[in-house]
Amino acid sequence: MTFKKDDPSSSSTENHNTSNKANEPTIQNKSFSHNASTLSVKDFGAIGDGVTDDTNAINNAISFAFNNKRALDFESGIYVYDRPTTLFMDGNFDGRFIDWVGRGAKILFKRLDIAYLSFFKMEYVNIEGITFEGPAAVGDSPNQNAIGLGIYSTKRLYIGNCCFTKFIGDGLFISSEQINSRHNSTQNVLIQNSHFNNNGRGGLTIVGCVSGNIMSNHFGDDRLTIAPVIGDVIHIESDPSTRYGIDSLCISNNLIFGPINLSNCSWQKGWVGDKDTWISFHHNKLVVSDEQYAIISIGGNIKIMDNEIEITRLTPNDDLGSGAIYLKCNSAIIKRNTIKTVGKGTIISIYNWTHDNKGKVIIKENIYITDVCSYVYRFYKDANSTFPNQHNIVKIINENYLGIKLGNWLFSAPQFGGSSLKYYLEGLTWSHSNGIEFKNPNSNEVLYLRDCLVTPSSSLFKWDRIGVTPKIYHENSKLSGFSTVGINPFPLSINASYKINAQGHGEDNKLYNTNIIGRTNTITKIKKGNYQWDSFIKEELYSYNFTAQIILPSAETGIYFLIFKNGLNNNDKLFFEIKDEKNNLVDLPLNTEILIGGIMLNNSAISTLAM
Repeated sequence: MTFKKDDPSSSSTENHNTSNKANEPTIQNKSFSHNASTLSVKDFGAIGDGVTDDTNAINNAISFAFNNKRALDFESGIYVYDRPTTLFMDGNFDGRFIDWVGRGAKILFKRLDIAYLSFFKMEYVNIEGITFEGPAAVGDSPNQNAIGLGIYSTKRLYIGNCCFTKFIGDGLFISSEQINSRHNSTQNVLIQNSHFNNNGRGGLTIVGCVSGNIMSNHFGDDRLTIAPVIGDVIHIESDPSTRYGIDSLCISNNLIFGPINLSNCSWQKGWVGDKDTWISFHHNKLVVSDEQYAIISIGGNIKIMDNEIEITRLTPNDDLGSGAIYLKCNSAIIKRNTIKTVGKGTIISIYNWTHDNKGKVIIKENIYITDVCSYVYRFYKDANSTFPNQHNIVKIINENYLGIKLGNWLFSAPQFGGSSLKYYLEGLTWSHSNGIEFKNPNSNEVLYLRDCLVTPSSSLFKWDRIGVTPKIYHENSKLSGFSTVGINPFPLSINASYKINAQGHGEDNKLYNTNIIGRTNTITKIKKGNYQWDSFIKEELYSYNFTAQIILPSAETGIYFLIFKNGLNNNDKLFFEIKDEKNNLVDLPLNTEILIGGIMLNNSAISTLAM
């Protein structure tokens, strides 16, 4: 993934007189193209020399274009804007719109503590190629109400090739507040190729029922204030008044310096977004310095995929409950990310905020790079939340820990069994200090390990509640280290079918539903009356109870008996003898079918697992 750090001074220099039909966003078959009916702010007396006060000219141009449904051109220049109060434009969903284009234009705002421009109930808003610059300087205290541009309850929104900088609040604020209607809330958003930098609270905040894309933007690493920052570079949350959740918002291919909040709930009401809606964060590069987290998300469903995430924590005694990725979610997918941490005690921490015990967490194929970490994963049961149900399952699959130089625990469930009812681990190799710990667990949590190599130097499993029997099962896994609990082999139900071929071997009958997965499902004839079942070796057969049925071809008659036997050595395969009614060893006729069924407890068998 290659990212280019944009120059803020050049982020709004695109010539918008040149029409590019392939790239123009289209709204209901109407392109955002600018034709002869486009007005110019200079037609209303604006000078744009960076010195002259253009406030009145800009106010008149905005009002006339808005009321007459005309596009407005901010020609190249620096326009001083010193309005003492917020400019409110209310479209009342009557077809009016905001359509502005700039050619390297900059609007220079002079007031520090006001929200400058606010647009309500628009048919659409289109703003291209304009730099919005506030007057804030280092040392100014952040103020979340002092924003550059506020857009409320707009049906279609496009922001492209713009720059938002030097505001003590947000550069761009998008919301559905004050609209108690899902149909009329802000939606169909596209923000691309824009630059957010040097803002006091954050660069971009979105509140309410928003669908759309935030893509290919630069969120800068410079923050104006020396006071504590009160916001995130990107801040997403549900509308606290209507409780509408974020609906299908995608954030992709951005370069981001600073923490982000991708929540789908209201802090005031604890509302979790709809179960079938997702926030997707993918193919971004995120770099965070000396913050408690890189990504936080509260409520709803989130996908974090194919990102480069780097966080450096300079403060000692890091809060272990707040990971570099910190989620309270209904469901989450964290997949194929490269996560690099410095000074973080925990890499991923997840709390349950699920509706009905059906939420799932899938953590798969991530790469971790760190010198020291206390926990790769911590799963918390948030019993005091509005949605205290646990996740149905947490799956951790094929993770890469080669970049961890010194690790303590692989994962911990610190409270009442953690965030989930079941934990499923597959394809993991972990050899650091300790393995897995459960603190004060309930009796219904289950841990499965499949194809895992977990060989810590100290504790393998730590379970600290007396009187509660854990359920820990493993398949095809090598486990070692001290354990405070017993480790159960996995009970495997077997149904297999084989047909004898011309060479006397038994071939797996593919038409039969067998659940012996990952093995050579064949029967090999060793000598007359002796057959080797190639699926298992003696060491694996801790306990078993198999039955077999021989089905002869229709043309054959006779009585045959099958007797299972163990090999002499641990690595010997299970075998059986075939005898006739006179107790003589005999071969099976061609196309004889052997059905094997039963249950076994084993140390390393592989099977399917229903979730």
